[in-house]
Amino acid sequence: MTAYYVASGITGTIGIIFWFIRNSSIKKLQNMIDTPTSTVKQLEDRLHHSKGQNANEEYREQVEVKGKIVCEKPLIGELSKRECVYYDTKVTHEYEETYKERDSNGNSVTRRRRSSDVMTKDTRHIPFYLEDETGKILIEGEGADMDTVQVVNKLERHPRNNNLAMGNMVLDLARVITNQSRNRTIGYRLKESIVPLDKKLYILGEVSSNDKTLSIRKPVASGSPFIISTKSEEQLIRSQQSTAKWMAIIAYVFFIASATLILIALKNYS
Repeated sequence: MTAYYVASGITGTIGIIFWFIRNSSIKKLQNMIDTPTSTVKQLEDRLHHSKGQNANEEYREQVEVKGKIVCEKPLIGELSKRECVYYDTKVTHEYEETYKERDSNGNSVTRRRRSSDVMTKDTRHIPFYLEDETGKILIEGEGADMDTVQVVNKLERHPRNNNLAMGNMVLDLARVITNQSRNRTIGYRLKESIVPLDKKLYILGEVSSNDKTLSIRKPVASGSPFIISTKSEEQLIRSQQSTAKWMAIIAYVFFIASATLILIALKNYS
């Protein structure tokens, strides 16, 4: 009977986790819907009005802006070699490993399973300007929820001379990989996602002023959204609606399972 209560507690906890994810999606969705799109000129006008009202107070406001990237010295993707203002690069060793376990008769059997290890991961971002038809504003993207474009996803099966080149960096595979007698290398998965210069962006964050300079950055208030996305607002809203819906469905399934297990335990006890 105790096992039923334990299982009920586990399934109930999982349900709560999915419910929290659902609530987070709803909060992001509500922020996107409630925050009107501003132009750079409108933000500048609001800054001047704020300074006129109270010159000693720093201007802060949650805002939504849309436009194109302007950056004089962009980053270059390690793998794609594309110009960008953000990239996330990862190399993963994919392999089959041999392991032993006991079968139903208690005999030791040798099996194989597919596994992977992250060999290296590199993420970089730089400040840039977002430009619309009225002007441009500085974007400081640290801490943002980046919605990127995947530009590289390939499996290198036979790197030359046991070295794997990744931009200016060369990985010595012989030094990284161990237990060769037990592992069979499948290949090396190379992935890179970027925020490229040729994409229009949707940004939801906090605008603030440093003297007379406006910038959008991570909000000071904990839990407030900071989104930099290559998708349109409409796409993001549909995505958040879908996520909230499915997280709620999965949460309800686990809640029902938890309640069912408790009923079974009570029935067995009686």
